[in-house]
Amino acid sequence: MRRILSRLIGGAELGVLIVLGALLLCVSVSRLIYPFDVGHFEACIWTPALLSAQGENPYAYATREPFVMAPYGYFYYLAVGVGLRLFGWQFWFGRGLTVLSAVVCVACIASIARALTSDRRAAMIGVLWFLSTITMFHWVGVHRPDLPTLALAFAALALVFAEDGARDRIGPRTLLVIALLTSAFFFKQTTLAPMAAVVARYLQTGRAKQAGVVMCGVGLLGAIIAAAIELSPGGGYFWQHFTLMRRTPHRYADALHWVVSLLKSPSTWIAAGLIVAAVVRRFDPMVLSSWPEFKKWLRSPECLSGGYLVAALIFAFVTSARRGAYINYYLEASMVGAIAVAMAWRRLASDERYGTGSGSDLYRVARRGLYPAISILLLLAGAFEFSRMARAESYRWRSLPYYREVVATLAREVPADGLCVSVHPELVLAAGRKFHFGDWIQYQDGRSSELQRVYGEAISSKRYAAIITLGGKGVELPGYRLAPMKQAAHEKYYPVFLYLRVDPRVVDK
Repeated sequence: MRRILSRLIGGAELGVLIVLGALLLCVSVSRLIYPFDVGHFEACIWTPALLSAQGENPYAYATREPFVMAPYGYFYYLAVGVGLRLFGWQFWFGRGLTVLSAVVCVACIASIARALTSDRRAAMIGVLWFLSTITMFHWVGVHRPDLPTLALAFAALALVFAEDGARDRIGPRTLLVIALLTSAFFFKQTTLAPMAAVVARYLQTGRAKQAGVVMCGVGLLGAIIAAAIELSPGGGYFWQHFTLMRRTPHRYADALHWVVSLLKSPSTWIAAGLIVAAVVRRFDPMVLSSWPEFKKWLRSPECLSGGYLVAALIFAFVTSARRGAYINYYLEASMVGAIAVAMAWRRLASDERYGTGSGSDLYRVARRGLYPAISILLLLAGAFEFSRMARAESYRWRSLPYYREVVATLAREVPADGLCVSVHPELVLAAGRKFHFGDWIQYQDGRSSELQRVYGEAISSKRYAAIITLGGKGVELPGYRLAPMKQAAHEKYYPVFLYLRVDPRVVDK
């Protein structure tokens, strides 16, 4: 009977893993083959990426042609730039990099959870939870640096947790951890918490020498790379990454919007329920009764994962208040949450077959049934998110004829040497034209009066043959007329609007 139950349970977990993976793959494939931006945040990466791949400084063109803003790390732009040089203007390379990174992130969660719990089922619960989250379904297959960055950072964490019992000596793994953390920073410069977690784990396990070498190594190597970028022709790296980022407008009502989105996701409540249940059932108040006990708790993985989760959630909330933020700001917290879920499950299931608990056969069978029940619940949570994403993807594909008409109109009405400005630069490139201001939002969101002035002067000069904006009917652009379209975007999908420069001879009349 036990053997039959074990096979059924094993089959259930594998089936849930396959189905969740298939659902995420469907979303990824839809995005991989979609020819245009899935928002207005992918094609803005192209120009700085191509500049990087050509050996130029992508941070040096903020106030001069072609007016490039580069808010992400130099290594990410290099990676994407390689794809652009090899395959031309396309999204699939960068989106594919994100999909591959998602797989690495899942592997890192499984590795860390298994190292902390010594429990395959607990690790599987953590993985299944991560695959069912709103953050994964929203962001898998999107041409952005978030998942590639986390793949690098959590690969470093996985290496550290995998050798908890190792001696405190510097070896190839330590150097690899330094390389991974430095690379993660130069994919996205806000990636600091994983380095703190790595150092904390080294200290927790008595490896102070490795902690010091990693901190100094990442700091020194990062400083050398940052200085090299800043000292390259045009500079601009520190100004764009640190000065301007502090000036980005914040609005905490926007941060609350993303919190509400998380609270609408079933996986959020499943995680909260498991973690709270584990804390209530297993927390020992004696930890707070004496310093030796408290010190022992400080060295525990529960303390580290709990502290990291709280810090990641706070950081995500604060940064998601920035204008232009999205649900992706909670990806790091989701990965840490998956590890916390695995540890919570291990705590709750510790007297099933892992401990020495005794009870009736009926009780034991009920406890065994809880594992497939949670797995099925996570499958339903993932299916719920997939249904929402599938609907959104259908709106995007049904709007494709509209975007193709915008491209066709642009190619027909704008001279071959005509310059354009577009919230979707890929539409201009698809029409065989050139563009300025690839990341237009950073010139208009109020973070810099200098950038606003540069953008305003360029637009008012009427040097651009066409402007594609998010504005619609009723929006006036002096010297430009709204080009009518026969097609229409889906009513629940946002459209863009093409404005063509009015012929000067018509204006004179």
